Amino acid sequence: MCDKGSKLKTPPENICPKGSYCSTSGGATLQHKCPKGTYGLGEGATALSQCITCPPGFVCREGTDDFTKYPCPQGNYCPAGTSSPTQCPAGTYNDKTGGMSVAACKTCPAGYFCLVESKTITICPVGYFCPSGTTSGTQFSCPAGTYSGTKTGSKIQSDCFPCTIGHYCPAGATTPTPAPEGYYIPYLGATSDKAAIPCPAGYPCTGTGNYDYKGFKCTKGYYCPTGTSTPVKCPAGTYTDREDLWSKDQCTTCPSTFYCLEGSTFSDLITCPQGYYCPAGTATATQYPCPTGTYGDTTGLKSDTECKNCTAGGGCATGSTTTITCAKGYYCPAGTTTDTPVDYKAPAGSFINKTGAISEYDNEPCGLGMYCPLGSIEPTDCAIGTYSDILRGATCKTCPAGYFCDVIKLTAPKECAVGFYSDTGASSCTR
Repeated sequence: MCDKGSKLKTPPENICPKGSYCSTSGGATLQHKCPKGTYGLGEGATALSQCITCPPGFVCREGTDDFTKYPCPQGNYCPAGTSSPTQCPAGTYNDKTGGMSVAACKTCPAGYFCLVESKTITICPVGYFCPSGTTSGTQFSCPAGTYSGTKTGSKIQSDCFPCTIGHYCPAGATTPTPAPEGYYIPYLGATSDKAAIPCPAGYPCTGTGNYDYKGFKCTKGYYCPTGTSTPVKCPAGTYTDREDLWSKDQCTTCPSTFYCLEGSTFSDLITCPQGYYCPAGTATATQYPCPTGTYGDTTGLKSDTECKNCTAGGGCATGSTTTITCAKGYYCPAGTTTDTPVDYKAPAGSFINKTGAISEYDNEPCGLGMYCPLGSIEPTDCAIGTYSDILRGATCKTCPAGYFCDVIKLTAPKECAVGFYSDTGASSCTR
């Protein structure tokens, strides 16, 4: 090659470099790099034919001058004329440089897998097995019905363990999955949760991983439907001592004179309390109170007809256990529900100063000089300035003008003397 201003035809400092050739075209000499897959070993080459094919086991990129600098890398092989290494196929590996052909890629051994262009082998992961030539860690999963445990490096399918009884194993399982609560799996090698069988009616399969149902039984006071893991309480108003029920309809109706809370056995039956009655099927102590106007003074009643009528002179509200004695100032006809019935007060103008009155006629009249408002227990004296001149007075009269009322409990007003006067309600006369 001749630089600008060259004086010699073959300037030694510009000899064509290795890896290239310099040919003349149109009167000028141009440099050309040896193409990919070849190399140029000597200086001063003048033609493409002087570029030599790259030997096997090496890589020659464009302009390569010394192929020994570029051995074929690990995980690849390089036949003659290679410009770009060829990857070892999946299932093989090459842990050395300078591979000349695909024969340099060794088959991946059993228990390992080799991806494309592998330089080394990788151990087979848990949940899978890897026969010779395996191309990925997930190529061969332990089949459904087996599991791998924590073991790596499995080589063949038989290295996977059979799924244990009471469990199921989908493909690639590392550990068996237990049958859920309320179900059981009675055989080895189950492949999915569809293998789980509901525990039959009357048998509550508690916990997981069950392989049989016969070791379980329902509890007294409970029933166990198909597929249950937890017994269900018999409803309130029923009981059972059996241990094989599967429906609430099989629970026995609570007998009359008792009530049964939910989950009751025969020994849990509770006697009906005072003030209430309990027909068959009673669920709570206060479900059926003795009606208003009646009372229950004994336990174990079974019908409202056994509740006693309240007697006159007393009262009883709903659920009463005894007759209530009527209070002073009131009277209580039969069936009254309280000892102070607002509709049965002592009439105005009279008073009731005893308990247990049964009618409005059980009263005493208010006397002269006194008054008795509605519901009075005893008469009240008329105050100074007032008087009462009648029996059964509900109020006192105001002393009239011209008179005076100077003492309490006055039965008639007193007239002012000659020369004196008074206004209404006066207690004395003014001169």
